[in-house]
Amino acid sequence: MLEIIGTIPNHVIERYSKEQSWIHSLLSSSKEHIRDLAAKIYAFYMASFPTNEFENQISKMLKTTKDKVIENQQGAILALSYSIERKLVQRRTEDKNSLINWNSYIDTIKAICESEYSKIFNIIY
Repeated sequence: MLEIIGTIPNHVIERYSKEQSWIHSLLSSSKEHIRDLAAKIYAFYMASFPTNEFENQISKMLKTTKDKVIENQQGAILALSYSIERKLVQRRTEDKNSLINWNSYIDTIKAICESEYSKIFNIIY
């Protein structure tokens, strides 16, 4: 499914937009590979949102990174990182300084660095 979404994201997102909440719920799966795939798919949805809705979704995900359940934290971190990556690719023609100073980008990097998930697995020192 991920390969299909990657080749024709706009069509797939439009057709399956009702499934967004279901995919979001998979970010809390007890299976790591499910969380990873759900985060990649969810990133396509998030990146397709208008800027203000994207920012709102990022804010919600940032709050989830402070959750006490490690699966929820990891799902949020994966979704944040894939979503920011996807949005950066879409915005690659913009001025680099505006991207470096983009608050959602800065807040996401901070959340990843400060998360319990990264501390437990020594991902970031």
